[in-house]
Amino acid sequence: MPVGAAKAIDKLQAEGVLTERPLIGGCGTTPPAAADVFNRRVEVSVGGYFLLPAFTLVLLSDYLNGVDFARESTLMRLQMFLFSRENIQRYYQAFGRSADHSQLISWDRVDFKRFSKAHHHEMIKYRFGFQEILDQLQ
Repeated sequence: MPVGAAKAIDKLQAEGVLTERPLIGGCGTTPPAAADVFNRRVEVSVGGYFLLPAFTLVLLSDYLNGVDFARESTLMRLQMFLFSRENIQRYYQAFGRSADHSQLISWDRVDFKRFSKAHHHEMIKYRFGFQEILDQLQ
């Protein structure tokens, strides 16, 4: 959607209808969303919600291994992630990708056990989020 908005704005600017370019933001932390920010079609993109099923599986695994997540909370808190020009290179470095999408994200590099209290008994609070995954991969 943000790319469509950017194309419409480009057309309106070419027609002289718009004199200033409005800021465009998007929702998503997928490779295409990252490329939109990297290529300056979009200023920022926010996301990380696609990780909810993965983190839900961590909680379920913990529960089945005797660690009841309800002792901490029955609410799952997920930190959203903001792609911006300031941090987009970190995303590409962490996932070993180039901005042209010539490589696919290798999710098997992410150790989801790091988020598990059953595997890390010293863990006090669950910390789920895209930022934590980036930290792990670097």
